[in-house]
Amino acid sequence: MRFVSFVAEGRASYGLAHDGGVFDLGVRLGAVLPDLKSLLVARALGLAPELLRPTTVDYAGGQFVHAPVIGNPDKILCVGLNYEDHRKETGRPEAAYPAIFTRFADTLIGHDQPLLLPPVSSAFDYEGELAVVIGQAGYRVPEDRALSLVAGYACFNDATLRDWQRHTHQFTPGKNFPGTGPFGPELVTPEEIARLDDQPARRHDFPDRPRHRLSQRLHAAAPRRRHRYRHARRRRLQARAAAVHDRGRPRRGRDRRDRPSRQPRRPRTCRSLKMSGLSRYVDVLRLFGESRSEWTVPDISEAIGVPASTVYRTVRELVAENLLEASTEANYRLGPAFIEFDRLIRLTDPLAAIGTSLLRECALQARVPCAAVLARLYGDTVMCVADATTKDAAIPTSYERGRPRPLLQGATSKVILAQLPTRKLTRLLEGHVPRRKFEPTTEELREQLAAVRKRGYCVTRGEVDKGLMGIAAPVTLPERGLVASLSVIVEAAAVDDAVERRLVLLVVSTASLLTEELKRIAVPDAAGRRAVS
Repeated sequence: MRFVSFVAEGRASYGLAHDGGVFDLGVRLGAVLPDLKSLLVARALGLAPELLRPTTVDYAGGQFVHAPVIGNPDKILCVGLNYEDHRKETGRPEAAYPAIFTRFADTLIGHDQPLLLPPVSSAFDYEGELAVVIGQAGYRVPEDRALSLVAGYACFNDATLRDWQRHTHQFTPGKNFPGTGPFGPELVTPEEIARLDDQPARRHDFPDRPRHRLSQRLHAAAPRRRHRYRHARRRRLQARAAAVHDRGRPRRGRDRRDRPSRQPRRPRTCRSLKMSGLSRYVDVLRLFGESRSEWTVPDISEAIGVPASTVYRTVRELVAENLLEASTEANYRLGPAFIEFDRLIRLTDPLAAIGTSLLRECALQARVPCAAVLARLYGDTVMCVADATTKDAAIPTSYERGRPRPLLQGATSKVILAQLPTRKLTRLLEGHVPRRKFEPTTEELREQLAAVRKRGYCVTRGEVDKGLMGIAAPVTLPERGLVASLSVIVEAAAVDDAVERRLVLLVVSTASLLTEELKRIAVPDAAGRRAVS
């Protein structure tokens, strides 16, 4: 396949190149797969519809403008001095490992778009490069399987400000001026290329410029990728010369894996807390629930095992802040402050604010009665933070905003567990004992979570609500401590294999879109302002 990203009639889209034109896939698949990146992710998961070679085009040559093949890569990693002739030309010594530098996505432009010459430089240069687009996640991938992660190849014009590149030994400043990264015109899938090493690395009309072949590379694609997998974790979809998204974790002293495991926590009791500090307010507030919404001071004192005089002072302070309010006959109930807090969370929590509209769209696109749920980790449970249902029929699910649900059951929870760091997951699984026949043991649960993490989604039936089926995909931003899931819950009897595949694709693509939207929102500064990246 030969994919292109383009702009036509004021609309950004993507499609298949054919006969000098383009067959528009965005207009056909855009509701579920909004860009080429999401399509490649779906193909890697085996969830994309089968694509046939086009016989017609929607836009002929001249009716569209090329955009960067992948305009929103998570990371762009570049390999410098990767040809023997070029190394000798620069006088650099031989090296066992490749030189790695970065480019940023906002430098990318489309094929045939003009390069921007900054007035601050007098040494503008360019190089033809091979761009390798990684299409699926992997970690510690064996060398013989490394190329199986590649979604395709593309041309890349690495325009460089040589003077800025040589200010220090770091290449990055000279490689990241706006409008200096033409990327395209096409992304060619591996099956279209007979032998990668036989392809010329540079082709242009200047005979005095070198023309290397890919077989002259010092660090071939698979070993180079293996080198970076050894020290860093790669996430989802990236682009550029052996563009692998590396996410390392610095360590000091002994390796964390060599440290003794944390001792199991002793269960906390209200008596051991002695009603000191914040805990005395929390212990009182947590007594209020669906089973009992009103309490008296003597009942609170008996329930948490502290003197009534201490409870009275605590309740009086909570009433003053509207966290509790007096009811009839010396009873107290939760106060209106929680209503105010709930409104603030709905308005300011990006996960709920952005996710709610996407949940409505997801429920609409499902085309079957369903509930779309957004949930996140909440202590030792999972909390639903937003939900949406189809208008024609209600689904009798127990997932609703603000209600904690089981941590070890259901697709919504298991997708979240699968994304947790090993230490945190171990702590959460401590003391797990199956209580029902279908509940897995700890080891079986670990195997299930590893499979979910590799697959990128989870499907369960009847684990939380009888007769219902859950399909969930992760929404995670580790750098911001966010671990969440987006799921669709439907009647299991109404779903056949075809509907299940379509719903999995819908959930995975919607979760991916939500993750991308959340990445654009920066962390608030000291004044509480948010910037959009």
